[in-house]
Amino acid sequence: MKKSHFVCKTSKLVALLSCMAIHFIVFWTSSDAHDGTTVNVPKLKRSVVIDGDLSDLSPQAWSSGLWDFNRMHKQAWFAKNPWPEDIFDSGIEPPGTANTTQDITGEYYMAWDDNGIYLAVKAEDNVHDVVAENNTPWGWYLKDGCSWFFDVPHDGDGMMTRAGDHVFSFVADDTYPANSTWWRHGETSAPSVNEMVSWGGRGWRMSQSWLEEPGHWRWQYEVKMNEGSNPGYTIEAFIPFDKSWMETPNPGDTVGLMIVHSDPDGGRKPFGGQLQLFGSGDHDGTWADMTFTD
Repeated sequence: MKKSHFVCKTSKLVALLSCMAIHFIVFWTSSDAHDGTTVNVPKLKRSVVIDGDLSDLSPQAWSSGLWDFNRMHKQAWFAKNPWPEDIFDSGIEPPGTANTTQDITGEYYMAWDDNGIYLAVKAEDNVHDVVAENNTPWGWYLKDGCSWFFDVPHDGDGMMTRAGDHVFSFVADDTYPANSTWWRHGETSAPSVNEMVSWGGRGWRMSQSWLEEPGHWRWQYEVKMNEGSNPGYTIEAFIPFDKSWMETPNPGDTVGLMIVHSDPDGGRKPFGGQLQLFGSGDHDGTWADMTFTD
């Protein structure tokens, strides 16, 4: 596998708290009912190289096909509490492409082995935007990228981030700058410490139960941009199992899952648009059941 890329955070805590508060207003909806979705993630039979080429991963990984705005809009949670349409149209996108299949589409892949979990997305996008506002260079949800949300104890215990909740985020930037991966997770130790150095970068305590940290140095990931003028991309990543988030599972073990594919298009902050799979928001009781299979 290829060398990991990791990040450090370079912002002020006050700015982080302010923008994250806005993030939650948009990201969460009042619906908190599980929709019954089940995701069966297979165990790899052959080794995979993390290089942005999914030809070795995709044939042996879980995928539910192509997702776009139209498919997301048909989900029960969205139909019950639709988002404002101006979130999806920033006004600076190529004419006629906003909120269409040219705006953002993604196919998502997941697999596992005894060493860790493999995550990937192949995306088509009309605007490549990996620049956040000046006071929020750390904002993964302000940039093109993909995040996988896991409720490891599968307790559906409410609004994250609490013990056992883990989010792995990857920005679609093939220059691998600082702030291009993130690990959001529940953590209750040292609740009075607001800022810390983690894996060579800066991390922040957002509440007594929630930390935002740079991606772990042991993560491996690769970003591959489409050729020519097409601003689409592929992200492929590997997260090792360990006691910091999840020990190696057994076939049949189940966790909660949500996927968020951010697509700001240079527009309205903090989003500008995103695809959201298998959950109505930060309440992990709405997420899909993800089962590890042989």
